[in-house]
Amino acid sequence: MPGKKPETKTTFSMTDEVVEGVAETDAVANEINEVLNREPEPEIPPPPRKRGRPRKKAEPAPEPKIELTAEQLLPLVSAPFTILARIRGPHWELTQEEATMLANAAVPVANKYMDKFKYWEEAALALVVLAIVAPRLEADRNKGQQPAEPKSPSVS
Repeated sequence: MPGKKPETKTTFSMTDEVVEGVAETDAVANEINEVLNREPEPEIPPPPRKRGRPRKKAEPAPEPKIELTAEQLLPLVSAPFTILARIRGPHWELTQEEATMLANAAVPVANKYMDKFKYWEEAALALVVLAIVAPRLEADRNKGQQPAEPKSPSVS
């Protein structure tokens, strides 16, 4: 009879494969159930958003501190007295001993404010301008105090 199929071993082996496939599917299903039945891990909230604040820039390395000496300050402390001596007379001129004492006393004060005072160049310029202008102003003032010389009549 041509319509009947004979039973073969291949049908039997396919059944074994189906049974093995079902067993694998059951194992995968069990693993899925274990994952689904686990306690959920606590959610970690995302870090707060920064609202456009710029990052802090690294601070530049501090400049080395400059320590002044009495020898360096000697011209600076002597200059006002030199200016006064040119205007008021030689009795205002400092002796070397006085200038050294003044410079030694000025060292700790100058070092204390050295990094805080930012106008050293301007101060030096002002001192030089004063040294140039002050004697001329004093000369102008002295002109007004001297008696005027009588003018001689012009001979025509």
